[in-house]
Order: sequence, then C-alpha cells, then structure tokens
Amino acid sequence: MVRRRVERRSAVHVPSWPSLDDSERPRVLIEHPDPAAQLVLAEAFQDHGYDVRTCGGPVAQGRSSVTCPLVEHGSCPAVDGADLVVTSLQVNQGVEGEIVTRLIEDPTSPPVLLEATSWQMSQVQLRAPVAGRCYPFGSPSTVVAAAEAMLPAS
Repeated sequence: MVRRRVERRSAVHVPSWPSLDDSERPRVLIEHPDPAAQLVLAEAFQDHGYDVRTCGGPVAQGRSSVTCPLVEHGSCPAVDGADLVVTSLQVNQGVEGEIVTRLIEDPTSPPVLLEATSWQMSQVQLRAPVAGRCYPFGSPSTVVAAAEAMLPAS
C-alpha cells in the first residue's frame, strides 16, 4: 500500500495551496476533527486525482475561535484556495458550527459538502440552502462521488 503525503494543520500552520498554475487537479479541503478519518478521506480523494489539504478545525487543534483564520479574519487561505470543502465539523456545536455556518452562508466560499445527520441539521437555522450538500456518515467512496457531483466537469 502506497502512503501519500497529506498536509496536515498543526497548531501554528494553516494549510496552503501552490499557486493556481502549479496544478490542474481539483483542490479539496477536508475539515475533520479525527486525524484517522482525515487520512482515509484524503486518500480516497487522492486516489481519484484530487489535490488534498486537511484541517482538524480549531477544537481538534486545541485552538480557540479567535485563532481560526475564518472566524478571526473572515477568510482562510486553505478555504480560499479550495475548489470544494468537505467538512465533518459539527454544524450544531459552538465554534465548529460558526465555521460551518460561515462556509455555507458566504457566497464567495467554495461549495461545501457537509457530513451531518438530519437531527443535526434540525438544530440549526442557515440562511443558505444545504439540500444536496449534506452527506450521511458513509464510505469514503460515497463522499468522493457526492463531491464529484458538486464540482463542475473539467
């Protein structure tokens, strides 16, 4: 089994992308608080030809909301450079919910594919539609297929 290098977010590092001219592969940011799940999803996307970066979110990093660039500055280099954000951050909980809400409601953000249950979605009020952008807990190949359906054909 070949292990691929996946850039992970450390306590002081925000994932970044090479300049747009360096890669023609679609760019996916995976936000998942569990490093093992990040790796599984990242490998599934890489196997399908995607350029991948991962982020555990501020809670997984032991960070407060004010140190998350998306919350603190309204933008994040990892989000800004992505073609798609796949997030498993909890839409109905604290800082993670604030991040997910900003991603979904900001018209300049890339498309967001959100791992959430119906119950979680019933606990939040979002100003932007999420129908078709949520995926159930499932296999990585299911998540990749849902992402491919969201991205424009190249």
